[in-house]
Amino acid sequence: MRKNELFINYFVILGPVIFSLISVTSMGFVRSMPQLTFISMMALFIIGFLLFLKAKLAVINQGAIFSFGMSRMKKTDKYMYISAYGCMLFGCFILLSFLTIGWGEVRISF
Repeated sequence: MRKNELFINYFVILGPVIFSLISVTSMGFVRSMPQLTFISMMALFIIGFLLFLKAKLAVINQGAIFSFGMSRMKKTDKYMYISAYGCMLFGCFILLSFLTIGWGEVRISF
């Protein structure tokens, strides 16, 4: 078995377990501290978008208006790009927790 196949097998086996653990944990935070969780979700989306924008602007400054992936990025920009998607993914987990629990049960007032 090659290394890539092994990685895919780990992803298929451990992916649902990790997804469910993150979902259950974020649902607990949504129920116990809805205002703080909502602010954290929005902060994660904003930070992720800003990191993504910074990494992509560096590529646009090199002259590539349309680029997909990280092939033209420097090492620091690659880390920002991966971190951006990580922040936005975690924000999506929290958003899914809000949607799963239901907005009617969670009252957000500022």
